[in-house]
Amino acid sequence: MKTLKNTLILVIIFLPLWMTAQGVWNQKADYPGQRRFNFFGYALNNKGYMGSGTYGGMNSFLADMEEFDPQLNTWTQKAPLPMAFSDGVGFVAGNFGYATCGANDATYIFDTYEYNQAGNNWSSKALFDIPRMKAAATGTGNFGYIIGGYDGMALPMNDCWEYNQSANTWSQKASLPAAAARYYATAFSVNGLIYVFGGTDGGNMLNDLWQFNPGTNSWTQKASLPGAGRQQADIFVINNSAYVVGGFPASMAPLKECWKYNPANDQWTALNDFPGATGLAGGAGFAINGLGYVVSGNGTRECWEYTPATTGVEDLQVAQAATVFPNPATDRIRVKLHAGTTVASVSIYATSGKLMMDKKSVENSERGIDVSALSPGFYIINVITNSGTTENGSFIKIGN
Repeated sequence: MKTLKNTLILVIIFLPLWMTAQGVWNQKADYPGQRRFNFFGYALNNKGYMGSGTYGGMNSFLADMEEFDPQLNTWTQKAPLPMAFSDGVGFVAGNFGYATCGANDATYIFDTYEYNQAGNNWSSKALFDIPRMKAAATGTGNFGYIIGGYDGMALPMNDCWEYNQSANTWSQKASLPAAAARYYATAFSVNGLIYVFGGTDGGNMLNDLWQFNPGTNSWTQKASLPGAGRQQADIFVINNSAYVVGGFPASMAPLKECWKYNPANDQWTALNDFPGATGLAGGAGFAINGLGYVVSGNGTRECWEYTPATTGVEDLQVAQAATVFPNPATDRIRVKLHAGTTVASVSIYATSGKLMMDKKSVENSERGIDVSALSPGFYIINVITNSGTTENGSFIKIGN
């Protein structure tokens, strides 16, 4: 009981800070033109870009590109791509934007197109000889990276390719493990390291995270997202942390979840849900001047801006050993404890100290613990483990 009392004291102290520590979403100007899916996007010199994609069916592939100016909150049509396509990738290397891969009604795309922002024009670069759709891509410094994808035999791929902007060459790098082949994953870079998150292997939605070190040409598996697997999530990087927004889970109902990944401690933090009318998936994410942007591909033209909380505050959590997910939760939660321990019983308390739920026997299964009857709010969870020790956690209940 003393442990619970101490935890509640911490909650009383930190709850007001925690509740204001979440970042803020603001809707910006919708992008013009055709609603679309499976397009690319990136930020270059304080401007955002999105282009290509499809609006569904045959002969619906697009070649237009739009530029977003966050200071003016305006979109401007720029030079179209030399070819219309969908399910391609975009990245920034050096001072240029690039687009490649994907397909249209006639063929897979072998070309690599370079966008010159100053001249507002595209030029053809070295061919990418192993074409694919639905790959993941990102850039760092003078290099771009393409990982995985969906090959001509409709199978997931695990290879990794590096584009050298200075030399205009493609070279193959170390592949992901064969068992980690995927498509519709999302990539990002932090401090010169490349990360690939989620996607699907054709049968399962994935929640794992892999890090590629170009210096050692090697892959390392990192902490998996403590939530459902998903494909086509939007990602942007602010202050060396990645923000993962939305995505399609197994149900294909687009998610509103927002998670923050800190590579420094290999840790995920659940943030408030994306506030749009629908979830996000199949769009693009990028960051400009410390703000994040997501451009929706889920049948809308919406663009949203994310302002993070003060550095360090966003990760503030009640002192805890147990991890509760999903967090925020709507109907069910699961509890993850230290290695070697399992849940024996669970008690859930309101911040007032009132006991809301007491389960003496908990099945540690995919179904988890039913919290649908709880009112929306902040809750403390007190866990007795199979070894008799106590671990505490917290979660936010949303919805009814």
